[in-house]
Amino acid sequence: MKLNTGECHRFSTGAADFEKAKESANRELHNVGFRAENNLPQSTRKFKRVAEYARDRMQTDLEAAAE
Repeated sequence: MKLNTGECHRFSTGAADFEKAKESANRELHNVGFRAENNLPQSTRKFKRVAEYARDRMQTDLEAAAE
């Protein structure tokens, strides 16, 4: 799937059955959409992305508190 950042995100459903794989892929698609709507990192595969998100969020909170 393609993330809002423009990069492709690959994942395995871990299912051998096609119907179960479709359900799992649908769940992942909805989860990514939910994360995008709530300003959360869409891909959490790498710790770097989560750390960057946390850093940016804390910086925003600090700037808001300073005002």
